[in-house]
Amino acid sequence: MQFIVIIFTITFVIADYNCPGGKLTDQERSIILCHHNKLRSDLIHGKLRNSDNISMPNGKNMLKLTWSCDLESSAQSWSDHCILGSSEMYTRYGRGENVLALWVISGVEYYEESAVSEAAKVWKAQLRHYYKNNPKNRFISTHDQEKASFFIQMAWGKTHEIGCGVSKCGYDRALVVACHYRPAGNIVGDLIYELGEPCKADKDCTTRKCAVKSGLCIK
Repeated sequence: MQFIVIIFTITFVIADYNCPGGKLTDQERSIILCHHNKLRSDLIHGKLRNSDNISMPNGKNMLKLTWSCDLESSAQSWSDHCILGSSEMYTRYGRGENVLALWVISGVEYYEESAVSEAAKVWKAQLRHYYKNNPKNRFISTHDQEKASFFIQMAWGKTHEIGCGVSKCGYDRALVVACHYRPAGNIVGDLIYELGEPCKADKDCTTRKCAVKSGLCIK
């Protein structure tokens, strides 16, 4: 896969995540969170379309993702293995996982910031490429849904924590991006996210609070 430098078009706030020993910068953490939460907000507002060119259904009780330093640590540990694929499920202890390898053209400078942004965009693109219309909005272990599994994990309504790692691999010719999620999504038969309307007030969320601008609920 060729790698290009990404120009960011999403506005985000850089927070202090206080992850001792983490390899990512706070800016990279903010970029990952912003991409994920924007996708989740756009989904429940019906702004995204699937591979059948049908709008995804509006949703409710979609949780806003927050950063987890221990998930960052476990994701970094996996990306450091430089294996171009997912870890065994039994090693994840209930964590979800998305992985992407980005190959670098010789002589082209690359940045971890661009890698984490590109990974989120590639996983989101599975919606348009592979995800068939699914009015019941449940995860079914079909071939097409399996090919969209990274998008589905990004969209899983009950997931509320994320942490990611990036590693240089193959004589610095590749970047491996791994993200871990808690709780894990992609449970066969379960709702990807609840159908309904995005929150406009705290009373609309089954959790503590509504982030009114995004329509996401804060756990």
